[in-house]
Amino acid sequence: MRIKIIVGSVSAMLIALLLSETGMALAASEGNIDTVNKWAWGENAGWFNFRPEFGGAMVEAEGVYGYIWQEKTGWLKLACDENPPYENTVSNNWGVNNDGAGNLSGYGYSENAGWLNFNPDSSQVVIDGAGDFSGYGWSASAGWVNFSGTGSVN
Repeated sequence: MRIKIIVGSVSAMLIALLLSETGMALAASEGNIDTVNKWAWGENAGWFNFRPEFGGAMVEAEGVYGYIWQEKTGWLKLACDENPPYENTVSNNWGVNNDGAGNLSGYGYSENAGWLNFNPDSSQVVIDGAGDFSGYGWSASAGWVNFSGTGSVN
């Protein structure tokens, strides 16, 4: 299984940024993760579904927001709002950043599993030009989450 963004490249994601505010809200509710390649694996949390029936992740050139469903721990929220980049230094400004080259950093939050770091000391979650995810995220509660070969943005 793997995660794949539906918009095939970072340049296509930049085009998505030009959508109207209403259009962005609609896209966020649907997410832009491929309907088949939407999974990551957490050693303690089980499967992460980036495009569940209700919710879903939205990957943009500056950040990632929306919701992921975790098999064992429930919902993981990827950002406090839809206004990246996130400082990740205060309680009302946290989320997953994208440096525009596909290198993710920052945190997602699960009420049941705590924080998921997308750029821990020994790894980083990355989205390549084809929209494929790689690398590992870390949660003190849920352990390592493997994005390598497990997902992509189409």
